[in-house]
Amino acid sequence: MFNDGVEQYQVPHEFDLLATPTSEFYVVVAIFGEEYVLNLGGPEIDGYEQWLKSNNYASPLYHGKNA
Repeated sequence: MFNDGVEQYQVPHEFDLLATPTSEFYVVVAIFGEEYVLNLGGPEIDGYEQWLKSNNYASPLYHGKNA
């Protein structure tokens, strides 16, 4: 639940694109609080897992430009 000072509301979904330092691109989607990731260039998510480790396992949806 979010509160904008006037009312409470729920965001059922959100997404963002993540570009890793190794030039891999991922779409990160949260649906009702469950986060999913899809590599846009291949079948593996090893680069995403490395990005998570490097960023203290913070969600890209709430990290960096989205903080």
